Amino acid sequence: MRVQLPPELLLQIFLEIQRAHYWIGSEKTPPCCAVSQVCRQWRMIALVTSHLWTYIPLTCLPWANTCLMRSHESCVEVTARHLFPGDEVERQSLILATTELPRTSVLFFSTATNYYGYRELIAEVFAGWSLRPAPKLRELDISITDEVDLDREPIVLPNSLFASRELPSLEKASVESCELTPSWSRIHLPRTLRSLEMNDALAWKNVDEMVQFFELVPELEEFCLHTNNTRTCRFDTALSSRYPRKGLPLSKLQTFEICTRYLEVIIIFAYLSIPSTASIIIEISECDEDLAGDVGEEELLEAICVGLLALQDHFAPVVAAGHGYTDLCILPDGLYSSCMCDCATATRVCICGILPPESWSCFELWASVEVLLLDRFSKHALSGFVAAMHRQGFRLFPSLRHLQIVDATVVEPDKPLRESDTSTYLSVSGEGLRGTNAQEFVAAMKELAGYEQFERLTLTRCAVSTQALQATREMLRSRCIEGDVESPAERLKWREEKRNKEIDWEDPKSLSFSFRYLPDTD
Repeated sequence: MRVQLPPELLLQIFLEIQRAHYWIGSEKTPPCCAVSQVCRQWRMIALVTSHLWTYIPLTCLPWANTCLMRSHESCVEVTARHLFPGDEVERQSLILATTELPRTSVLFFSTATNYYGYRELIAEVFAGWSLRPAPKLRELDISITDEVDLDREPIVLPNSLFASRELPSLEKASVESCELTPSWSRIHLPRTLRSLEMNDALAWKNVDEMVQFFELVPELEEFCLHTNNTRTCRFDTALSSRYPRKGLPLSKLQTFEICTRYLEVIIIFAYLSIPSTASIIIEISECDEDLAGDVGEEELLEAICVGLLALQDHFAPVVAAGHGYTDLCILPDGLYSSCMCDCATATRVCICGILPPESWSCFELWASVEVLLLDRFSKHALSGFVAAMHRQGFRLFPSLRHLQIVDATVVEPDKPLRESDTSTYLSVSGEGLRGTNAQEFVAAMKELAGYEQFERLTLTRCAVSTQALQATREMLRSRCIEGDVESPAERLKWREEKRNKEIDWEDPKSLSFSFRYLPDTD
């Protein structure tokens, strides 16, 4: 028995199909093409629903023209990703779509300057974008990269874009290898911009211009800056005599993510006033040459002092106000945090990799940590933790309830280490493997046994010396010890079996194996 669905229900289904489709711009037909060719009823509903034709397929000129006509007055999305100058069809489709800029809501354009003819392509696109305003544009993404000349100067975006008018509906902007001049930003960026991503891009050339730029976008909720090309995408970090530090409040900022030169990281963080509830990710670019001696010692020393004050000015009021960064991930290359305003202090911490011995003394004030995860980052954090447990002049993480250890190896050392040897913070050789000193591990577990609130130890994919595991069970007694543990001998045996196993390439079963992440060294 055939049941004919009412047109209203069919329309909602079609719209859900449209929303569920991940549009990348390289398709030759719109998402609704299939449903419009099933039967006469479906086709009639699809043709009269303009919202189903808002994705413009630039790779097919007839379909691009059809979608522009069938979308009527609805806002359209135009996506030209990795546009090659020799692709005449996509270029003509983009020119056609540019005539509808006044009703374009999403505009993506990317190309590369190592393409032959890129100058003519960029000039053609920018000329088309300069003829009309874009009052309904919500998302703008411009990427002009270079896969050959990594030190190329960024492409300057002309002020004439979008008929030199403001983009009043713009909520999200992303630019890569482009320069936004101060005048371009003043003309086009609305105060209501919520998200800004800059990759190898320039928007200011000194601190004064930086402050003036952020004054244009006080409603920012997300700011991401990633700079790999630190030789050309850089600004003068000399302190401003005009603007005070922390004098630029971004009260709605939720995400602050920055990776660039050390001096620029410090200056940006020093002049912006970031809410205590914001998520913060700060990294130093791998291409930063300042710390290698490119700047004078006095300038570097001044930046370090400014940075210390900036960090203190941000985090001290956070703690005093009763807020805390409850989720912290500490790696050798940086600290990653997510702040939850309804929690009092840091309660969950993840430490990955080897930290310098002196860094463990910084945890003296971290008295509210309840859950601690120790994991790998090239090397494992466990050796440093167990050494620090009884080498600090204070009780480490006194409120600890749950300790999680992942992918660690604990072995009886082949030779004893001196009590004062700083190498106790590193891995040792023993039982055919490298890992954490079992004696140090047992001593740390003994310290944990004295913690009133400690409840649980979880070992995940760990190899632990039999003696150390037995001693730990005896000391922790009623506390829960759970997880996946094997002895060093069992781990060695498993590796040897896998190494010696002969593979019959004609037998599919011999090609299958169970994946186990087993590091050779900690």
